[in-house]
Amino acid sequence: MECATISELADSLSTRFETAKTAFRLHVSAGRDAEEVSEMMAHVTDIQRGLRDLRAAVDQEKAHLEFAQATLASLRVERARVEHLMANLPSRLPSLQAEQKAAANSAAQTNGVGKPASGSSRPGTAASSNGEKPAPSIAYLTVDEFNAVPQYMRGRGTRDQSNKLLEELNSVIAARYALMRRPRSELSGAQRKLWMECKREENPKTKGSLFFTEEDFKRFKKSSLSKAMRQLLVVLRHVGRISSLREGGAVVRHVLT
Repeated sequence: MECATISELADSLSTRFETAKTAFRLHVSAGRDAEEVSEMMAHVTDIQRGLRDLRAAVDQEKAHLEFAQATLASLRVERARVEHLMANLPSRLPSLQAEQKAAANSAAQTNGVGKPASGSSRPGTAASSNGEKPAPSIAYLTVDEFNAVPQYMRGRGTRDQSNKLLEELNSVIAARYALMRRPRSELSGAQRKLWMECKREENPKTKGSLFFTEEDFKRFKKSSLSKAMRQLLVVLRHVGRISSLREGGAVVRHVLT
C-alpha cells in the first residue's frame, strides 16, 4: 500500500476497514468467534476515530501553514518598502519645527513680531534635558514648501542647494548666540568687541527674539552675503521661517519665527 499523502492513507484505510467490517459481519452471522470479532470491531472503531482526529489536525496545520505563507508574503512586501525607503532617504529631513510652523507663526503674530507665545519654546530651538540652551537654527525646507515658492523667488537652485546654504546660515546664527551666551568675563578683547557689536543691534522689538544680520556673515564667516544667500532669505521669508525688521538705521534684523 503506497500513499503519497495523509488523505490518501486515510481513504485507503477507510476502504479496507469497510471491507473488514463486512467480513466480520458475515463471520458473526455464521456464529463463529463472535466475541473475538466484537473486540476487533471495537479496535477498528478506535482506529477510525484516531484517523478522524489525525485528519482534523492535518487540516488545522494546513490552515496554519497557509496563514504563515500569507504573513511571510506580506512581510516580504513590507521589507521591500523599507529597503526602498532606506535607499532613497533624503540627505536632510525636516524637523518638528517645520511641521508646527503654522502654529508658531500664529503665536508670534499674537505676541508681536518674532516673539514666541508665553510658555512656549523659542523658534529654531528644542528643549534640552540638561538645562542648557541648544543652538538656534532654522528648519530645513521641505519638498512641499520649496515647490510652493514661485520660480522667480527661488531661481534655478534646487532644494538640496537651498538647504546646504541653510546649513551655512545656521552655523552663522549658532556662532552669534554662542558668543552672546558666554559670560563677558571669559571673552578676549576681540571677542568682547564682537559681543558689543551684536549687543548694539538689539532693540526693544527684538527683545526675547532670535535674529541675525548681514554683518554676522562678516563677523563669523569672514565673507559678505552672497547673491545665493540673499535669494535664500527671500525664500525663507516667503515660507515664514524668518521675518525682516527694518528699523534703526541700515541694519536689517532677520528674526526667526
